[in-house]
Order: sequence, then structure tokens, then C-alpha cells
Amino acid sequence: MKLSTAVLLIAMLSASVMASSQTVTLSAKNVSLKTVLLAVQKQTGYTYWANKELLQSACCLNVHAENMPLEQFLTLALKGTRIKARIEEGTIVLSQQKTAPSPLSLLIAPDTIPAQVITGVVQLKDGLGAPTPLAGATVSEKGVNGNATATNERGEFRIKVRTGATLIITHVSIEPYAVRLSDNQTSVKAEVNLKESLAGKDVVVTGYFTRKKETFTGASTTITRKELQKFNNNNIFSIIQTLDPAFRVQENNIAGSDPNRLPDINIRGISSVGSNVNLPLIIIDGFQGTLQQLYDMDVNRIESISILKDASATILYGSRAGNGVLVIETRLPKSGKFTVSYDFKGSATLVDLSDYNLMNASQKLEYEKLAGIYQYKDPADPQWTADYTMKLNNLYRDRQLAVQSGVNTYWLKQPVQSTFSTGHSIRAEGGNQEVRYSIDGNYADFKGAMKGSGRTRYGAAFNLIYRIPNKVTFRNNASFQGTKEYNSPYGSFSLYTKMNPYERIYDDNGKLIPRYNDLGQYFTSFAGGVSYNPLYNASLPYKNFNNSSILTNNLSIEWFIGSGFKLNAVGVLSKTFNDGELYISPYNTRFISESSDTRKGLYAVNNGGATQYQANLTLQYGKTLGLHSLNAAVIGEARSSKIDGRSDTLRGFVDDRFVSPSLALGYSSMRPTYTSVPERLLGLASNLHYDYDQKYLADFSYRVDGSSKFGEDNRFGSFWSVGLGYNLHKEKFFHVNGVDMFRVFANLGETGNENFTADMTTTAYLFSPDARYYKKNTTMYVSQGNPSLTWPKIFQKSAGIDAAFWNQRINVRLNVYERTTNRMISAITVAPSLGFADNRFYENLGEVRNRGFELSSTVMVYSNPQKQLYWSLNFAAVKNQSKLVKISDELKKLNESLVAKESNGDIKRISAYYEENQSLSVFRAVRSLGIDPATGRELYLDLNGNRTYTWNAQNQIVAGDKEPRLSGTFGTDLSWKGLSVRLFFYYTLGADIYNTTLVDKVENASPYMNADLRILEQRWKTPGDVAMYKGISDQTATQLTTRFVQKENTLRLASLNVNYDFMKVKLAKYRIQRLRLNFSTNDVFRLSTIRMERGIDYPFARTYNLGLTVEY
Repeated sequence: MKLSTAVLLIAMLSASVMASSQTVTLSAKNVSLKTVLLAVQKQTGYTYWANKELLQSACCLNVHAENMPLEQFLTLALKGTRIKARIEEGTIVLSQQKTAPSPLSLLIAPDTIPAQVITGVVQLKDGLGAPTPLAGATVSEKGVNGNATATNERGEFRIKVRTGATLIITHVSIEPYAVRLSDNQTSVKAEVNLKESLAGKDVVVTGYFTRKKETFTGASTTITRKELQKFNNNNIFSIIQTLDPAFRVQENNIAGSDPNRLPDINIRGISSVGSNVNLPLIIIDGFQGTLQQLYDMDVNRIESISILKDASATILYGSRAGNGVLVIETRLPKSGKFTVSYDFKGSATLVDLSDYNLMNASQKLEYEKLAGIYQYKDPADPQWTADYTMKLNNLYRDRQLAVQSGVNTYWLKQPVQSTFSTGHSIRAEGGNQEVRYSIDGNYADFKGAMKGSGRTRYGAAFNLIYRIPNKVTFRNNASFQGTKEYNSPYGSFSLYTKMNPYERIYDDNGKLIPRYNDLGQYFTSFAGGVSYNPLYNASLPYKNFNNSSILTNNLSIEWFIGSGFKLNAVGVLSKTFNDGELYISPYNTRFISESSDTRKGLYAVNNGGATQYQANLTLQYGKTLGLHSLNAAVIGEARSSKIDGRSDTLRGFVDDRFVSPSLALGYSSMRPTYTSVPERLLGLASNLHYDYDQKYLADFSYRVDGSSKFGEDNRFGSFWSVGLGYNLHKEKFFHVNGVDMFRVFANLGETGNENFTADMTTTAYLFSPDARYYKKNTTMYVSQGNPSLTWPKIFQKSAGIDAAFWNQRINVRLNVYERTTNRMISAITVAPSLGFADNRFYENLGEVRNRGFELSSTVMVYSNPQKQLYWSLNFAAVKNQSKLVKISDELKKLNESLVAKESNGDIKRISAYYEENQSLSVFRAVRSLGIDPATGRELYLDLNGNRTYTWNAQNQIVAGDKEPRLSGTFGTDLSWKGLSVRLFFYYTLGADIYNTTLVDKVENASPYMNADLRILEQRWKTPGDVAMYKGISDQTATQLTTRFVQKENTLRLASLNVNYDFMKVKLAKYRIQRLRLNFSTNDVFRLSTIRMERGIDYPFARTYNLGLTVEY
């Protein structure tokens, strides 16, 4: 007992000595208690703990101290506030002093308490420098109902309150702010500087203006820089999907982890058919960007990401808003001392081949024998049969000897690599309230899983802000972003999955074997056979790279006109540069069949770029009358861009030792080509927002767009939305214990989608000087335009609930929506006799309806501020179901023509099928009864329910839907002092998958190539076998069958993040403001209910990241 008491006493004395050894230097007037505590935390590393009401009760503090001990400083700062402070384990704990009222005060009637008139001004700091007047703020006396007033357009107010009262200031753009008046203060002008709270998850950035989420009537998600930093991941799309599963990144089973393949993304499912037609609009610092621009952007430059999902949230973008909007805001310079921050990321990439289950050398040889490839019989020529059989036996014996000698080549590891890549980012910033500046630079070289592949990113930016307080703000942001993508010389990964494992790579002399002694010496070719070593082509000279860069300058001028008006003018000029080369050696095996040297070798060169001008002018007006608040905006926008491109393809190279276009013997099939695609957009939008007492909310928006992309018969379109919201938690009757916030909203509106190209609306011709007609120049018909083509009209209905309970310990969000796409754009295939280019044209066809919901919840399981220990759980679920509500006659004919065409040939791949009341992602197949045990053949059911061995395309039915029934994330977040650990799992449930591995690598696999092990172990062999797969010697093509339709459920560890922040008290002596170490990993494991090869042309990979962030 004595020992424990002594230890406790020593610990307390040590804590006291440590606190006393910390000193604080601070000089400030009229600052809040929170500001003082943050300054203490920055200088000493001591955190603080206090409830929200306590922090708000103390403001307008005046402090002056130089190298004052921490405990003495706290006593000085809290003098007269009735707040006491104590220090526990590096934490400053604040509590209210309990004072008993004097007997005299109890006898004084409220009406006799002295009153005073207070005049003052409310100003708002918007993060750009000097404060500006805040009109419409409510100023009330704490504890007295009904005693309130509002600030005028100059931010001024006048109110009569009791002596020593506390004023509470509220506004839609700020957190409640408290001002405590001194006892002797009478008729004094009180200037209060307010810090805007519109930074973080409670804010929606629309790209034109910022709105507090509490007053927003649309569905949106905001991701802050603080959240991005926790991931230590440069794949911005993966981060967004993890935090909001309504944002979907389609898994590309062909391209795998190829860093040079841009992802296919959508928000709330697909509503159109085609490549990238469901891509959301990307807005970067207020103006339209590209998917590649965001893909290559340095994550450290991003301040926030807002995902706008429904009509009320996206309406200001009109014809471009139908697929949702991603709004990216980059970081603004901070005022204060000059600071430099550096961020390092190291990434280890390990190829993931766990989904491949190929045969080894002995298994492959056994399968070949059972498949009968070493047997031959020609009744018409017994002698040829005998000679050929002998050669086949010799070939089998040679391969058997190779297997017995230990040859078992693992081809899959030949083109892949484990890599370590590094990325660097540096930023310097500083300034004061009038002038701020920042300089950014970044470089990252990411090496891919295939040898010789990768992507290099680099960039720089300069941001300058100049402000004339309360009048004008100038901002100029100049940035440069460059990318180099280089592709692997090893070709498609699928080549190596087909290579036979009993073949050696090198001969006895260590030289590469270019061609194998297989059956190719007897036959010129095999269907899908591999006769050449793919490593031979990889050893030849090769070029395959593309460079792209974009230079952007964004200039904005914001003018505070007065009387509630504000004018913002923004102009952007961007220039894009692109170039690339592809060189293939004349000795490449693809040219072996070419007899002429003029056709061997290939050199393709392309270059081009784009010039884009964008400008918008926004006039905003805000007015508050009592409890009524009105905000209006009128926006004018113009955009012009021109994309130019030139490409040359040359052939005929005698030698690959000298790689130069000048050594080519001629062009390919055509002369050099040049393209130029101009686009223009003109838009006018308006928005009106009204709220009463921040309870009842209404939004009305309208936009008119004119675009050169639209057909000449439909150049202009109009779009609108209406949204309503209700903050129930602000009602007196809704003051329910445990309910902190309960917000409901609903909206409807009509937007558009312009994700189509100009050649869809304009018929194009190409000058062809090589082809002359009657000695005159000619043009070549390139594409058929449809001048009546117009933008799809997307009618949306959306509603949602945001709720928080028990001091924000439980947060719940539920959104439901319905999106109907009318006039969906589709490519119509026509008969060649019509003479259309590519036998197709584009038309507005059909009506698609998407319905779904989004549910997310975060639960704070444990919270202990004194120990700085927090643990939370999160869960999200998303469901989207698309349905083709109405199908046009043209689309019906397209389905009929596809069936007629397919019935004449093999159908091994699922294809799009359009049928009313079916999803856009359904596919067809013929019903299967399985493999007949007696014959090893497949039994089918026709449309009449009859059994048959004959496959017929007319018997196809809708066999499955690729869209998951449910998808989402769940995870946990644990933090203790400077250490935090986050895990996010991503799941999908109920998707129907057509298992192509069973088709290509088990049943339709050529016996001359390697294949899945199931081809040997699970195919039918003898009568009576009960097997899933047809006879092992059956070489006929397996066509679309329900036998290979499987239900897939998946679970993968999307992200694991471990971060550690060093205590500032330990860093101060090194003049380091912040030091963070982090570790993260992506897609470490993946579980699936089906076994299917993934990463066909480029394998998937697991990534492990190490990071260091330091700020001086």
C-alpha cells in the first residue's frame, strides 16, 4: 500500500513538473477560448478536453504572456470565466466552477437587473484573409427567450441585454458563437471576428458556391483532406468508393491492375449503354476536368471532394449533370508563418496469381493423351497413318522425357515483377491576411506488375491570393501536370497462361528458344495454338509509350458589392499536349507470314493536344429579415475547346538496330491522318434558396444550355429542379433525449447527359488524295451523323434522412432515389446494303429506370477523451436496380438481328440484350440440364421445355444479371493518442456471373495449350461418370449455356491504414510542427464464391504503402 501510494505521488509530481516545464508565448485580443487552447496545443503538444457549451461560454479573451509556465498561463487566460483547468496525462481538462449565488442576488427581481445597450458588428472569415461583414446573423441573449436581433448588410446590430450577459451569434454559415460581456460594459461597440465552419463534412461544395449541408436539399457526400490523408493511397477513385459505395469503380477483369488503364466509374449505377457513357462530370476548382486529369492528380493537392448525386445537387450543371458530379477543390494557401511540408510514399507491388489454377507439366501431358492429340487414323491412307502415328509417338516420348527430367516451367512468373515505387510531394506556403501564396511540386514513378510497364506522374502549382479587405479578392492558380505511361514489351499476360509447362525457355547453351518442336511442323496453324515463345518478342527492340501534360491558369476576382450582393468572375485557360510512339521490330513473330519486307515492322507516331477556354460570372445576393433568409444566384457560363490530333503509321523496316521513322519503307494502309474536334457550350443558370429559422428549406433552380454536341435541330435544352428540406431537430416539440440532429429532404428535377461525341450528330468525310475519281480528288465517308439527336433527359426523384444521436455517437444516413432516363442514346446496327459507315448510326432510343437506396451508419463504440482513446464502427449498403421500361422498335429489331446472326455461328461470349422490364446488365443463355452421364454430351431445354442435344440461339432466355443485389463497405476505426488503425472491407452480394474460365480454360480450351486443372480432373471420361463438364476428348465448341452462370458473393479487404502522429511537444526542439508515419495496403485478400481467372491481359496485384509526412 505504501509502495503504491509513493508511486502515485511520484507520478503526480512528475506530471506537475512536466507541465511546469512547458512554457507558452501568446499575445491576442478578443479571441475565443478554443483559439487559445489550439495555440497551447501547437506550442506544447498538450491536447484539451471540454464540452461544447463550456467552450462557447468563454470568448473575447485578452491574453499576453511570454515564456509563461503552462499552469500559470491557464490561470491567467481563464481569469474571470468561472472555468477551471487541470492537467492529466498530457491533457488539459476544463470544467465549470461551481459558485453559490449570493443571498442578495436571490432577492433582486429580474426586472430590476441593470440593462445595457450593446452595438456591434459581426464579421466573417472565409479563409481568404481579412474578415467581411456577415449579414443576416442572429444575435440573441443567452437564457432569455425572444430577446434577439439580426445584423444588417454591413454586419451591424443593436440589442438591449442584462449587465454581464452572454450574446449568442448564429448563422447558416457559422457555428454558434458566444460573446461574454463584462459587468461594466455599456453601449460599447463589440467587434466579433467569426471563423466560418464551412470546411469539412458539414459542407457541400457545388463548384459555384458553398452551402452548409444542414440547409442543402440534395443528396451528397463530402470527403475532406483529413480523411484523404488517412489512406496514404494515390488511387483517388479507390478512396472515394471506400468512403461512399454509391460511387462505383467497375472491376476490369481484362486489364487487372494495369496502371495505364483508366477506370470505368459511375454514380448510382448505369443508365446508358456504351463505353464511358455513364461517367460522372468532373469539376476541378470550378471548371470541367477530365477523368485522366483526376486520375493523375496528386492527392496532397486536394482539399475536399464533393459527390453530388441527385437533381437538386447537380442541377447547376444542366445538360452535363445526369450521371452525377464530382467536385474537386484544391488547397488554398494558409496565412501565418512560412511553412514547408514534405510527403513521401513508398509502394511495394506484389503480383497476385492466386486465381490461376493451371496444369503442371505432367498433368498437361496426361490431359493431351486423354484428349487424343497423339492419335491419328486415316482409313484412306494406312501408310500416312502409320508414318504420322510414329511421329506423334516420338513427340510424346520427347515431352515425356522432358517431364521426367524435371522440366516444369512456370510461365506465369516470366512477364511479371515485384516492384517498389516512390512518390514525393512538397509544399511551401505563407503570407498574411492581405497576401497569401503557396508552391506545390510532386513526382511519382509507379512501376506496374508487368515487366517494363508503369506510369510516371509529375506536376507543380503556384497559388496567389491578394485581398483588399471588404472589397475585392484576387486569386490566381497556375498548375502544370504531366504523365508518362509506358507499356510492357512482354505483350498480353494471357499468352503466358497458354504456354505448355513441359517446354523449356532456354536451350542447353542458354539461348532463348524462339519456336518449339510441336505439332506446328506438320500443320501450318492451330486454332488458338501457341507456336512461338512470347519471351522472344519481348527480347526485341520495342517502344510503347504515351506522354501527356496539361498547363492550366485559373484567375478569379470576387467583388463584395455591398447591400447583400457579391460578384464572382472566373476565367480558365488550359492547354493539353499529347504524344506517343509504338515500335514493333520486323523480326517480331506477328510478321512471319508477311512475304514482303515492306510490310514487316511497325512504327506509329501520334501527337496532338487540346485548347480550352472557360469563363463564368456569378452574381449572388443574400438577405435576412428576422427569421427569414433568402439567397439567390445567377450564373452565366461559356466554354470552348478544340481537340487536335495527328497520327502516322509506317511499315517496312529492314533492321531493328536502328529505330527511326526515317528508315521506314512506306506508310501503312493510309497517309498521315489529322483530326480536329471543336466543342462549345453556353449556359445560363439561376438558383433561389429560402429558409425559415433554418428549419424549413426550399431550393428552386433552372438552367438553359446550348451545346455544339447536340444535333443542329436541337441545340438548346432547359433543365430544372425543386428541393425541400426540414430540420426537425430545430423544432421545440422535437427536443427528444438522445436526438442531436434529424434532417429530412426531398427533391425532383430534370437534368441531361452529353457524354457523346460530335460525330454522332454530324456526318463526316475524310479527304483521300490517294483515291482519285476521273482524275479528281475524292473524299471518304467516315461516319453517319444524326442531326435530330438530342441529349438524354434524366428525370430524378430523391429523398433522404440524416440523423445523429447521443452526442454524435451514432450517425445514420438513408437516401432513396428513382432516376428515369428518356431518349437514351444507342448505336443502331443496320444492314450493309444501307451504306452507312461502320453499318451503324446513333439514335435516341428507349427509357431506362434506376431505383435504389443508400444506407450508411457510423457508431462510436467507445470514447474516452482523457485517455485519447476512440473506437468506432461503420457500415454502408447500396442497392441499385436498372430496368429498361420502354424499348423502341429499332432496338427490338436490333435484338432480332443479333439472334439471327448468332444462330449461324458459335456464341461463346455473353452480349448485351435489350428487353422491356429487364435490367441493362442482363445476359442470355440456353437452359442446360447438365452433362448426360451416358454420353458426356450436354443436354438443353428448348423454349417449349423439350430436351435436346442441339444448341440453338433461338432457345436463349435471360439467364442472369451482372448487377449485384447489394454492395457496400464495413469497417472499424481505432485511435489512441497518436496511433490510429482503420480497416475497410468491400462486399458485393448476388451478382450473376458467366464464368468465362470454365468456358475458355475447361471446355473450349485447345488441347495444344495449357488450361485450368479442372479440364483434367472434372471432365467426363467414361460412361456413367457424373461430371459438370463435357467429355474430355470432345473438341466441339461450347456455346452460351446456363451451366456456367454462377451466383457471386465477394469480400475483400479494400484498405488497411495504420498512422502514427508524433507528439508536438517532442518535435518542438527540432522546429517540426508535424511528423506522421503511415502504413497502408490495398486489396490484400479477396474471397469469392466462384473460382475464375482474373487479370487476363494484365494481372492483378497487391499493394503495400509506406509513408512519411513532415511539416516545418
